[in-house]
Amino acid sequence: MPEDKEQIRKRASYKGQITAFSNYLNSLKVSSLAATEVNELQLRISRIESMYERYDEVQLSIECNTDNIDAQISERTDFESLYFKSLSLAKRILADCIKSDDVSSDGGSHSGNHKFVKLPTIQLPKFNGSYDNWLEFHDTFISLIHLNDEIDDINKFHYLRASLEGPAAVIIQSIEFSAANYTVAWTILCDRYDNKRLLIQNHVTALFNIAPINKELSVNLKRLIDQINKNLRALESLGEPTKQWDTLLIHIITQKLDAKTYREWEESKGRLEKDTPITFDIFLMFLKNRADLIETLEMSNSGATNRLNSSIKYAPKVKAMVSVRDTGNKNGSAFSAKLCPKCKGDHKLSSCPQFLGLSNDVRLQLLPEYKVCFNCLNSGHYANHCKKPGCKICRRKHNTLVHVADYQSKPITDINTSNTSSGNNKPVMQGHFEQTNSSTGSQLSSNSNAHLSLSAKVGTASCSEQGDVLLSTALIKVIGKNGCPYIARAILDSGSNACLITEELYQRLGLPAQNVNQSVVGINNASAHIKKICKVSIKSLNDNFSSNLHCFVLPSITQNVPTRYVNLSNLKIPSNISLADPNFHSPAPVDMLIGADVFWDLIGTQRLKLGDGQPILCETSLGWLVSGPIDYRYVKKGVNFIKCNFTRIFQDEASKDLDEDIQKQLVRFWHLEEVSPASLYSNREKLCEEHFLKNTTRLANGRFCVRIPLKHNPDVLGDSWPRAKKCLLSLERRLAGQSQVYEMYKEFMSEYESLGHMEKCENDNLPRKMHFIPHHGVLRESSTTTKLRVVFNASSPTSSGVSLNNIQMVGPVVQDDLLSILLRFRLHKYVLTADVEKMYRQIVIHPDDRYLQQIVWRDNPSEQLQAYQLNTVTYGTSSAPFLATRCLQQLGLECTDDKVAQVIIHDFYVDDLLTGGDDINEVTDLRRKVTSTLASAHMVLRKWKSNESQLVSENDISPLDLNIGGFEPTKTLGLGWQSHTDQLCFPIGGLFSGRTKRDMLSVISQIFDPLGLLSPCVIKMKMLLQQLWLLKLSWDEQLTPEISKMWAEIIVDLPKLNTLRIPRRVICDSPSLFEFHIFSDASERAYGACLYVRSVNDQGEVLIQLLMAKSRVAPLKPITIPRLELCGALVGARLYQKVVASLRQQAKRTFFWTDSSIVLGWLKVLPSKLQPFVRNRVTEILEKTGNCEWRHVPTECNPADHISRGVSCKDISSMSKWWSGPEFLKKEVSHWPANFLSINHELPEIKSSNVILHGILHSSNNEDLGGNKLIEFKRFSKYTRLNQTVAYVLRFINNCRKQSVHGPQSNQELQTALNVIIRISQSESFEEYTMLIKNKSLPTKSPLHKFNVFLDDNKIMRVGGRLENSDYCYEKKHPILIQSTHYFTKLLFNYEHIRLMHAGPQLMLATIREMYWPIRGRNLARSCYRQCVRCNRMKGKTISPIMGNLPHQRILSGFPFQNIGLDYAGPIQSVSRHGRGCKIVKVYIAIFICFATKSIHLELVGDLTSNTFILALRRFMSRRGKPLNIYSDNGTSFVGAYNDISKFIGTCCNSLSEVMANEGINFHFIPPYSPHFAGLAEAGVKCIKYHLVRVLGNCNVTYEELNTTLIQIEAILNSRPLTPLSTNPEDLLPLTPGHFLVGRPLTSLPTPDYKDHSVSSLTRFQRIEQLRQHFWARWSKEYILELQLRMKWRSCKGSLKLNSLVLLKEENSPPLKWKMGRIVAVHPGSDGVSRVADIKTSTGIVRRSFSKICPLPEPEESG
Repeated sequence: MPEDKEQIRKRASYKGQITAFSNYLNSLKVSSLAATEVNELQLRISRIESMYERYDEVQLSIECNTDNIDAQISERTDFESLYFKSLSLAKRILADCIKSDDVSSDGGSHSGNHKFVKLPTIQLPKFNGSYDNWLEFHDTFISLIHLNDEIDDINKFHYLRASLEGPAAVIIQSIEFSAANYTVAWTILCDRYDNKRLLIQNHVTALFNIAPINKELSVNLKRLIDQINKNLRALESLGEPTKQWDTLLIHIITQKLDAKTYREWEESKGRLEKDTPITFDIFLMFLKNRADLIETLEMSNSGATNRLNSSIKYAPKVKAMVSVRDTGNKNGSAFSAKLCPKCKGDHKLSSCPQFLGLSNDVRLQLLPEYKVCFNCLNSGHYANHCKKPGCKICRRKHNTLVHVADYQSKPITDINTSNTSSGNNKPVMQGHFEQTNSSTGSQLSSNSNAHLSLSAKVGTASCSEQGDVLLSTALIKVIGKNGCPYIARAILDSGSNACLITEELYQRLGLPAQNVNQSVVGINNASAHIKKICKVSIKSLNDNFSSNLHCFVLPSITQNVPTRYVNLSNLKIPSNISLADPNFHSPAPVDMLIGADVFWDLIGTQRLKLGDGQPILCETSLGWLVSGPIDYRYVKKGVNFIKCNFTRIFQDEASKDLDEDIQKQLVRFWHLEEVSPASLYSNREKLCEEHFLKNTTRLANGRFCVRIPLKHNPDVLGDSWPRAKKCLLSLERRLAGQSQVYEMYKEFMSEYESLGHMEKCENDNLPRKMHFIPHHGVLRESSTTTKLRVVFNASSPTSSGVSLNNIQMVGPVVQDDLLSILLRFRLHKYVLTADVEKMYRQIVIHPDDRYLQQIVWRDNPSEQLQAYQLNTVTYGTSSAPFLATRCLQQLGLECTDDKVAQVIIHDFYVDDLLTGGDDINEVTDLRRKVTSTLASAHMVLRKWKSNESQLVSENDISPLDLNIGGFEPTKTLGLGWQSHTDQLCFPIGGLFSGRTKRDMLSVISQIFDPLGLLSPCVIKMKMLLQQLWLLKLSWDEQLTPEISKMWAEIIVDLPKLNTLRIPRRVICDSPSLFEFHIFSDASERAYGACLYVRSVNDQGEVLIQLLMAKSRVAPLKPITIPRLELCGALVGARLYQKVVASLRQQAKRTFFWTDSSIVLGWLKVLPSKLQPFVRNRVTEILEKTGNCEWRHVPTECNPADHISRGVSCKDISSMSKWWSGPEFLKKEVSHWPANFLSINHELPEIKSSNVILHGILHSSNNEDLGGNKLIEFKRFSKYTRLNQTVAYVLRFINNCRKQSVHGPQSNQELQTALNVIIRISQSESFEEYTMLIKNKSLPTKSPLHKFNVFLDDNKIMRVGGRLENSDYCYEKKHPILIQSTHYFTKLLFNYEHIRLMHAGPQLMLATIREMYWPIRGRNLARSCYRQCVRCNRMKGKTISPIMGNLPHQRILSGFPFQNIGLDYAGPIQSVSRHGRGCKIVKVYIAIFICFATKSIHLELVGDLTSNTFILALRRFMSRRGKPLNIYSDNGTSFVGAYNDISKFIGTCCNSLSEVMANEGINFHFIPPYSPHFAGLAEAGVKCIKYHLVRVLGNCNVTYEELNTTLIQIEAILNSRPLTPLSTNPEDLLPLTPGHFLVGRPLTSLPTPDYKDHSVSSLTRFQRIEQLRQHFWARWSKEYILELQLRMKWRSCKGSLKLNSLVLLKEENSPPLKWKMGRIVAVHPGSDGVSRVADIKTSTGIVRRSFSKICPLPEPEESG
């Protein structure tokens, strides 16, 4: 082969080079090599080293293509022997030369008697951009490099670049590497980091963030001292007065000390003189002395321990606890005790390299042989007597080097016994990937179609140096159904609003579950359906914490966590803490996810930072969590996955079957209905194509043999047998009652086996690991060949959660799309259709891949289950369509006949053929050749149909369904072709019913019209569906009456499409002229385009036929009609591009027609002059249409008008203009509508040509700047963004004029931009500015005269003022004049308000006046302050609506206590009895107050139970009568000491309401947190406390004494005057509540009116009744009128609107902690004033009164 000869010549060249190199080495004189020869030798070695890779590639290619492999191996051996010998010799010569040079240079550099001492090399520090290290790096680099005159600038630059890394290196990365740029780079670096303010801030922050000391150790104290000194010296060098910070520093540092040291410091202060000032130097000296003392004690303890061990070692009478076998050391010397039992070296076992190179489980197995302690790895004792601390991971008594992760979800009783085993039991759980390689980390595979992984993951390359992030995992106890605890591994996720549990753990626990219908949503809105929820009890391992969780059940939660093994040797985890998950470093499954509802209850307050690039330890109730970043140096390399555990539970109350995918499909009707463009192959599709070319062969019989394209290793597949077996048993049970279908199923499988497409697997020959695919049957009654087809479900997940389809590459689409095939189908005179019989099954799968295609089957349920192997491409696998169509295309590529190849490559859609031609003989020959070519690969064409009987042996006159390529048994509407009449049709079967949105979508989406021939009908349905979408009805909600009526009319007319017949062919025979005519139109509801073919034969006959059309519904956002017309023209241009690319016959001319003169005008205008929306579409239209002619058509002649307006199904068949185009097309061109259009200079969407930039930028120009706006200020929301944007615009202009400027913006650029902004704002605010620009004087009545304004050098208007002679700066003497109503001024005030840390109006205005003089600035400052959300939150100002009208119960005359208010007071302390040994108990007061008379009744109750309250209520009713209504607090307004009362009323309100209802009493509750809604009761409590405190004080009385006191207080309160003394002289007493409590029997009967009767004529009873009536008359005349006035809340202060953003006021929390929500409803009272609102918060909807609602300012509307 030519390639082999070329490779051999290359190899010979490499052999010659190595031979020449060997000869060169032999010629060298090693003893006298010059410097140039040494350099030459280095260069040669470098070249020879790089040569080996090229030689190895060439030699490997030769070995792969040769038949004599032994000779090639001998060639490689000879070459490598010479290569490595020569290279080794060269490196030895070079090393000797360098060594001799070093010795000579060292010896020559010192003379005299000075002894040579080699100083250590000074290493340049690395600077990564951290301000902590800047001063150290700056001083070191200046002293060593920058000020060293012996180093030139280019080398200084090299040293500088080598010393920088991270963000610091990026700063000078763009600077060209040259000597001249060194100074520039150093200056830029100093400007960036030599920021004194930031350096000071950084070092002060470091002082505050010093890690606290947890244990008293000398090393901790010394580290603390070093950190203090480092930061204080840096701050002192920066000029900070650190000597004056003593008190503050001492307070800060003492908070970091441990308890013992802090106590010693307090004692040390006590020993000082009372008046002696405590300085920081004294405190620092104390720390140093303390550290020295602790270090001395530590050394003393260490020495004592060593001496004790030594004495034990040499004591003759002490026997060893463990007999140590003599291993050959006969002398018994001390040296033998240090021998390593592993390698017999002079070191301990814990530091043995061989021992450390083993895995943990192997080390654990070897320890019993060595007879050493499992904890310290030393001999002489057991682990239970070892004094050293245990494992740093699990805290057990074994060494960390032998810690083995033996975690598994199983009962605790099993875990105790498993500790004795020494194996490495790897946990494998369902729903997780199996760990396959412990040395390289777990190999994971993405799971795209199986169970949802709630972790968003991004795979990164294994060579990447990106670190991992450890997630928070913990081991917990989970209580099973029988009370048995199980150990489970949970992940704590604060981003999830629900708790989750895996199906496997749920089954293991055996807990009951409830059926739910919800969805869990994760990253990117990926969702999974949830069907079950269960209640789970969890505990911590030490039983200190327990909780009950409601967990949703999912097949799997996430993959193994972490994804890679973490090396613990560099993690300094303290030994005195207990980890929540000792195996956090090992990849393991996750059984539960604990969400935010429990997360914050678990989190503690302590945190420990392990260092840079290392995780953080967090204290929790479950133990210490290890979470956070982990540097790549601490993890083993392998596939890395980035995880983001975020979940939320989603449920739609309106419909349980809501499917988000259906909604997205629905929106596509008015967003994505485009002509699909051709797409390029993705990288994954290219890999699939390469895999096919590399692994596909042809067998001896001509069949294709392919390999399954896999993107992942099949080892990630779990066990598939249980699921396949379960599916088969379920299938047998389902088919048991369908005998006919069962027989068809058996026949299908029997045929499958008889054809050799599957074969039985022998048990002895079964592969070690097989994958079984479940299968089921699909029945198609309409099929003419196979009624029942067996479908193989390769998407079924295995036990690892990965399915066969997950690991396969799908492959690209290699055939033409259906639309292109149908377009060509309509141009042929003679057409042929056929399909390939069992195309998938004619392609053989390589035997090595067949183990992935196993199924379970048996003909009879009584037989044993049998495994079968599928030998061919199987439909149901992801790669099957690609493999089948690619093999078909390969036949076309290999075919030598161009016409046949063209048909095979372009006229097949999956296995269906649609082709034809204009000559019957050519078509006949084409059929024969295509049949023969496909038969060579055993692909048989069948079901031939044609419009010419000569082309088929038996012409089937039944219609052909052109819905090809798909397998859709439920489709009822489709495009059909009747071969005998050569017409297209739309057969419809079945009845359409239903009146919901789901029913509408099911009908519309099933209309198979790829050519758009029914666009006028379909667009009407889509417009109706869009209208329904705006109503936001749920899927199963009934339609509104109007839409239901319109939909009913459509349904009635829909079957009339059965009679519609459309000619298939669109051109005439032997056309001499072939043209395209595209019409477009639009309305406010829809737009679209249609394409017609105009053909003329030699006789002059004209035929015009509709080829295709496209319609689109107008977007929901309103768009102007001209823009929609332009969109319709764009659809027409895309139609034209698609047709031209699809047809093999090109048109001679093409015309585009539109009835919009504006669109035609836009097409004539230069696109750069148009607005972006129009410009982009005009540009695309012009690119696609090229030299085509655009013409105007009258609206009445435009057939596309039917698309934009829609027609009914019954009328479309009679519309000749739609099917044959307008009548003028049948005439000559001269009779076509005249193209009279001329360019209209008043076209919309044209950019303004008046640009005033020049006048703004150049201050010397005196143009009028007031007529145009260069800057739209209201587009900006921040002052800084406005300033930076204008600065970038100015930079761009300057870059176009002169040398480019790059990098961050300078202060000069920002100031120039600010000057431009000020000039524009002044020109917009003041008319006088233009006059000053033109050097004109101001009008006499101008309000600016008092400011004495003038223009400075930058043409900015300033205040002249009267401070010219002062010493203030120029800006303060002459501030810039700005108008407060201008938007720029508002941005400036908002910026200063935030910069001044939300300062008040006075400070904000004073600061701004240092540079600006805002007119009416005080009002703007106040407005800015009031509009600040943060400031409003801090004020917490609530809304006070006007005091409401008195309720009906307050002004209703009747018996006392008819309508009462109820409240509780207390607790009050009472003694059980007098004398010694009395017991103090809590009692409470029940207050009943009459709404009409303010009468009070008090009852003393002993506790807060509902029974006690009901007894008190019955006592009240027995004395005062039964009330009609009781109004009570709902319990949530009690706080502080009233929590018991709140709990009582809150928990008993339901039972109390039920009891009161039985008594005939109505029980009412006021809104939450609204005590003023029960003002009478609250006032009664206040009055009772007033008297009670003054009478009793701190005295504790008995129950009887307290009750007597309360009754006396009741009498006093009932004697209070309701009104002042009346003017009637006969009334000597005021009206009191007591007047109404006399003379009313509890069972009194109605009595007549005695008010006007004479006293002498009345009986005693009637006299009493007259007095009672007199009291009520005075009550209605005097007391009621006193209630007319509003003592407070006299007007409404503020209001609440729907959707307003508010805060919920909480008395015990600061304003920044108050909940935020939006108003969803307000509840007006009878007077029309709202006082209560419903607020939607993050936790749900709550109801609050206005007094507890703080509105936030509404954002201003931008113009």
